[in-house]
Amino acid sequence: MISRIQGRLRNAHELRNLLCALVQLSILLPAASLAASVPYVIQDLGTLGGKVSVACAINEKGQVAGYSTLPGDSLTRGFFYDGTRTLNMGSMGGRNSYAFGLNQNGLVVGCADLATGERHAFIWQKGWYSDLLTLGGRNSCAMAINDQMQVVGRSDVQGSGVEHAFLFNAARLTDLGVVPAGQQAGYSGAAGINNAGQIVGISSDSSGAGRHGFLYTTFQMQSVGRLGGALSVCTAINDQAVVAGYSFLIDGRTFHPFLNTGGHMVDLGTLGGRVGSANAVNRFNQVVGFSEVSANGPIHAFLYANSKMVDLNTLLPSGSGWELTEALDINDHGSIVGSGIRGGETHAFLLRPAQITGTGAGPELPVHMVVTPSVTRQSARFEFGRPLAEPGRFTLFDVSGRQVWTVPVARGSRELDWNGKDGSGSYLSSGVYLARFESSELRLTTRLVVIR
Repeated sequence: MISRIQGRLRNAHELRNLLCALVQLSILLPAASLAASVPYVIQDLGTLGGKVSVACAINEKGQVAGYSTLPGDSLTRGFFYDGTRTLNMGSMGGRNSYAFGLNQNGLVVGCADLATGERHAFIWQKGWYSDLLTLGGRNSCAMAINDQMQVVGRSDVQGSGVEHAFLFNAARLTDLGVVPAGQQAGYSGAAGINNAGQIVGISSDSSGAGRHGFLYTTFQMQSVGRLGGALSVCTAINDQAVVAGYSFLIDGRTFHPFLNTGGHMVDLGTLGGRVGSANAVNRFNQVVGFSEVSANGPIHAFLYANSKMVDLNTLLPSGSGWELTEALDINDHGSIVGSGIRGGETHAFLLRPAQITGTGAGPELPVHMVVTPSVTRQSARFEFGRPLAEPGRFTLFDVSGRQVWTVPVARGSRELDWNGKDGSGSYLSSGVYLARFESSELRLTTRLVVIR
């Protein structure tokens, strides 16, 4: 958040005051909390005849993309789950295919072997493959696609012997380069793209020493930093430009999942072990990934929400027979996909929040509050993860804890618009504010920066 507004602040004194305000605000007012954990129902997406399947991506329609082995487990095929059945995506003439990304229109991206032995990135829809080719080398692979049909991934670069991140847009494949710019011999790979066209991934210089996650925006690739160690990787980015990934710590053996908002790295910790990774983040900043549950212990899938990491296995119905090992994606409805062990085999899973009892209202989601934009000169909108189950009150506080605006919020509300003014009708001055929603069973908070 600080890097977004740093260029707009008038001088270093104002920046220092803003940093102090953020610290004061985090001390004065409590963080958001859920009234209770939300149970999930689990669906085994099965396999294409083999013993291994992995679900990699889910959209808001509940469609899922991933890959599975065929009978005998010597060949792999991408699969597409349309909500009722799992479809074998076939191949592009070679042995294997893999599906890694999916957009809201049901377009799938990944990579597949050709009859010539090369492996190429593709877009797939309703049984038809489009070969995205390469940056001149033999191999490429697509990892993510947004709703504008922009695709990102990695590709061999002609004559260089290295891979670079690419963007496929308007039928053209573009080399995104590396950090620092201009080092053709360096490595990069793109893992995620949001609907604003912002891209994340990993990059290293020609020596391999400067390995770090990157954010690419407006034709520029920049490092997102690390948690003290020599390596960080960005895996996903949501439409609010919140970046997820993992980074090694200073000891060089421990790596933790992180969120990066506006240049500020937040270590999410683990379930108790030394290592973990954040693999996806939705618009409500709910994060999924994997973590050791103890040092050198088993790996489990996790959900991180409202500053708390939860082992997804603890949210399953008792006696489910599953051990969820990795969560790879989460949509805005709170549905999660990944892989786990069931009956001695690794299977793709689909987790859905449990239904609201007796209402027929669909999945009950963990309630969150997200503000758009989080840095504003005028107005902002506060959105909740689902319709509120009971009425409450919304309040804005300044850094001293003084109430500057408050309104009642009706039961069933999904969002609240704020016009940039305080309770007396005057525009709020520049600063950091905390927004809080409270009801008899729920307290949600988020931060807002105002710049005049």
